[in-house]
Amino acid sequence: MKNDLSDGYTNLNGSFHGIYDYDSNEKAYILWSVAIGTFLGTFPLHFLYTKFGAKIPFFICGLVSCCTTALIPFSAKTNYYFLILLRFIQGFAYSADFAAIGLINGRWAPVSEVTIFMSILTCFNGIASAITNVGTGLLCESSLGWKWSYYLHSIFGFVLFGLWYLVYIDYPEDTQRVSDLELKKIQKDKSEFFELFILVITS
Repeated sequence: MKNDLSDGYTNLNGSFHGIYDYDSNEKAYILWSVAIGTFLGTFPLHFLYTKFGAKIPFFICGLVSCCTTALIPFSAKTNYYFLILLRFIQGFAYSADFAAIGLINGRWAPVSEVTIFMSILTCFNGIASAITNVGTGLLCESSLGWKWSYYLHSIFGFVLFGLWYLVYIDYPEDTQRVSDLELKKIQKDKSEFFELFILVITS
């Protein structure tokens, strides 16, 4: 991105400055905006999850994340503050992950298997980083350029969140894919307090 000199301007001293060559303060704000969005998104999304379940709020946050990701190249080219806003929204949407993990655990994991569910669901950060870092590096070095790393991640995200909407059910008792025996195992020794506790500690 920094080495993209397709857009820029010439300084008074005659040197060319690329618009994507951010200084240290600008880079810091780009990073902080995501962190602030993630922090502030935790509380309203916790409320939405407890009121509406995980399916719709997480799906909407996913779509928002995909849209903002696709707009990053445009915002980087047109307006720095628009870029900061999009990064903040990305962080806000990202906070939906943790509450979803808690809700899935509380409603779908048997008490004896909560730690296994938690381990599997929280490993997404490492897996995602490994895949996206390699993919982004290859795209940046290819003829497509760095902008397509955002476009393709956005497209892939739309596919994944579409699958989430089609597959995920908020309550195991609402689907015929869960047998009576499985449902009894899931609900054994559970209470409303257990579900709320799992949601709180993962938010």
